[in-house]
Amino acid sequence: MIFSDQNGRRFEVGAQLAEGGEAIVYYVQGHGELVAKIYKKRTRERTAKLRVMVANPPSDAVDGRGHVSICWPSALLFDGQQLCSGLLMPRIDFGTSVPIFRLYNPLDRQSVTVDFNWKYLLRAA
Repeated sequence: MIFSDQNGRRFEVGAQLAEGGEAIVYYVQGHGELVAKIYKKRTRERTAKLRVMVANPPSDAVDGRGHVSICWPSALLFDGQQLCSGLLMPRIDFGTSVPIFRLYNPLDRQSVTVDFNWKYLLRAA
């Protein structure tokens, strides 16, 4: 499947990475730093929300340090009929990162690293 972003750049999705109730996440061929989230159902409300999100990214405390801490939409993806089908966002390397749900429970936090303390917990929050 090939999609275009709002600037007309073309992106081809590759293998499926994950699937949830509302969307499927794919690798983006030729862009190892990105994934494409393609929604199963398109809605005007979601498109409007995504436009606002792309236009207003949050500041990332670790920006420029060589890794991603926030998977925020960076671009919208449109199909051949110019309908918003999904978004591009940074790919998280789970070889060096931990899913946020592993930090909720104190026992899980300790399995991430025994040195996990309040400082790290506040930074994650």
